[in-house]
Amino acid sequence: AATCYQRDCVVVSTIDGSVIDVMRLRLDDGVASWSSLGVFGRVDTVIWDGKKLQAGAQSWVLRDDGDFHNGTGYVIRDVAKHWSLVQKDVGSFKTPQGGEARKSLAAPDAALPLVANAYLRTTENSPLYDALASGSLRLVRGTFVQDCWKQRKPWPMRQDMPESGFWPAEEACAMWQMYGPIFFLALSYAWLHPTMNDPEMWHLERLACILTEYRSSLPSMSIWLRQKGAVDPRAPGPPEDIGVFIDYCSLPQEDTDRGIMRSQEEHQQFVSGLGVADIIYGHANTTVLRITSVPTSEQRKYHFRGWPIFEQHVSNAKPGYSLKVFEFDDAFIPKNNTLHGLGFIMESMKGQSPQRSQQQFCAELSSRRRLLKEISANLHLFSNPQDEHFVVQKYAEVWSQLARSSALTYRRVGWGTAEALQLAIVLPKFTQLKTFVLTNSAIGSEGMKAIVINLPRQIEELTISGARGEKAVDDVGLALSELTNLRYLDLSHSDWGDVGVQVLVSQMPKNVRVLELVQAGFRERGASSIAGLFHQLHVLHVVFNHVSGSGTDSFIAALPGSTIEKLHLCLPTDGPEAERDRLIDAWVRAGKLRERLSIIDWKPRVDASTSVSQPGPADFFTL
Repeated sequence: AATCYQRDCVVVSTIDGSVIDVMRLRLDDGVASWSSLGVFGRVDTVIWDGKKLQAGAQSWVLRDDGDFHNGTGYVIRDVAKHWSLVQKDVGSFKTPQGGEARKSLAAPDAALPLVANAYLRTTENSPLYDALASGSLRLVRGTFVQDCWKQRKPWPMRQDMPESGFWPAEEACAMWQMYGPIFFLALSYAWLHPTMNDPEMWHLERLACILTEYRSSLPSMSIWLRQKGAVDPRAPGPPEDIGVFIDYCSLPQEDTDRGIMRSQEEHQQFVSGLGVADIIYGHANTTVLRITSVPTSEQRKYHFRGWPIFEQHVSNAKPGYSLKVFEFDDAFIPKNNTLHGLGFIMESMKGQSPQRSQQQFCAELSSRRRLLKEISANLHLFSNPQDEHFVVQKYAEVWSQLARSSALTYRRVGWGTAEALQLAIVLPKFTQLKTFVLTNSAIGSEGMKAIVINLPRQIEELTISGARGEKAVDDVGLALSELTNLRYLDLSHSDWGDVGVQVLVSQMPKNVRVLELVQAGFRERGASSIAGLFHQLHVLHVVFNHVSGSGTDSFIAALPGSTIEKLHLCLPTDGPEAERDRLIDAWVRAGKLRERLSIIDWKPRVDASTSVSQPGPADFFTL
C-alpha cells in the first residue's frame, strides 16, 4: 500500500515495507501535477480522481550515496485518506554495483507534516545543520559527560573543552543525518551560577545518569525510530555514542571573574548558535532532555526562568513528538534510581502540551514574572534583561512557522478538557490546516465542542477519537456541517449511541469519503442511518458496534449503485446464520471486491453500567 502523508505535498510509496518512491504533488489553480524525487525507485503513473496527472519536471536522479532504483508501472489511486498502489511487473532492485538489495524503511509517522521548514530539514541548507557544520555550535560526546561525573569534575565552558570531548563538525553532521533524534540530544536546564554554570555538579550528576540509561536503550530506540522513518535504514546499528547540546559547553561563553571575553570570531559563533536556539529544541530530529529540578536553596526554579520557558514551549511544538521529549523533575534522584534502559526512558516521557500563540507566550512570561516578584523583588525572569527581547522575537519566528502548519497530530497525549480549551483558542490561527488528529484524550463534551467549532473551515481530515464528547453531539453535528472540504472523518471510541449517530449523519458534509465510527455505541437504528451515506462514502469502518438485524438489512439494501469500496463491521456470533452470507452475496453482486469486505465475529458481552451489549477486542476473531 502507498500512503499520502501530506495531501498536496509528499507521497511515500511502499511495497512490503520497502520504499519505492517519494513524490511531490502540487495543486496550482486546481491543476494537479507531480514529480518524482527518486529515492529507491519511481512511480511512473499517477491517477487522481480518475484523471491521469501530467508529470511535472522529472527530477529523477540516482543519489551519490548508493541508493538504488528500479520498478516501473505503478498506479496510485486516491481513496480519500489513503492511496493504494497497484504493482505491475516489478523487477528486483539492484544497487549501482549490481548487487541485489532491499532496504526496509517503514513509512514516516503520519504525525510528521512533510513540509520543508526549518524544524524538519536536516539537509545542508538547514540553519541548524549549517551552524553544526561550521563549528559555531559543537556537540559534546555523551561519554565525555559521563567521564566528567566519574572524575567529579564540572563540565567546562566551551573555551576550556578538550577537543576530544567534542564531535568533529563533519562527523557530527553525518551522525545526525543518519541517526536523527537518537543522536542529537539538547539539554534544557537552569543555570545555577552566572558564569560557572553548574559548579556543584547538580545537573552533571543527573545528566550522566540519564545518558548512561539512554545509551543502553539505544538498540531498542533505534529500531522503533527506524520504523518511524527518523533513523536512516542504512544505519549499521545503533550509534555507539550520542551528541549532546549543552549551551555552556557548546557555545563560546564569557567569564568576567576570570577575565575571559569572547573574541570576535567566538562572538560570531555565539550569535550563530544562539540564532538557531528555536530549531535546536523544536526540530523533528532532535531529542530534548529537560532537567527541571534545582537545589532546594535555589529560589529561581526552572519554570520561573525565561530561557527554559522558551525551550519548553518550543519543544512542545516539536513535530513527531513521541519519544523525543523527556523530563526529569524533583522526583528524579540518581542515587535512588532503580529503573534502567528503556524502562527508565519510557518512565521519563513527557506528554505533549498544546501549542501557544505568540500572544499567549508573552502573557505567560508576564505572569511568571509577577509570580517571581512575589517570591522576591530581587529575582528576575532573565539574568540578562536583553535576552527577553531576543527570546520573544525567536518565539515569534517559531509561531509564524507553526501557524502555517497543514497538520496537527496529537496521538495518545492523554489530554482533558483544560488542554482542549487551551488548544481551541489558537486553532483559528492555523489558516492552512488540512489535517487534525487527537486520540486517547477524554476531553469531554465541552472540550470536543470547543475544538470542532474552532477548526478552520478548510479542514480535510479530522480525527477525534476517545473524546467522550457525546453530550455535545448537536453542536458537533452543526459544526461538522460547515466543514465542506472534509473528506475523512473519524469519531471513534465515543458512545454516540443511535440518536447521536443519526444527528451526525444528518449533518454529514457531502464530500466525506471515509468514515470511521469504531466502538461508537450504536445499534440497528444508527446503522440504518449510516446506510444512507453509501451513495457518497468510499470507506466505512464500524467495527465493535451492533450492526445486526435491520442494520445489516439496511446495508444490503444500500449496496446496489453505491460508491462504497471498503467496509469493516462486526456481526454477532449468535445472530442469524444467513446474515453474513446475505451480506457477502449482496456485496459481490454489487460489483465490489470480496477482499474489501471485512466481517469480524464477536460474542456480545453486557456492560454492567449500561446493560447494553458491547463488543470488545477479546470478543472477536477475524473471519
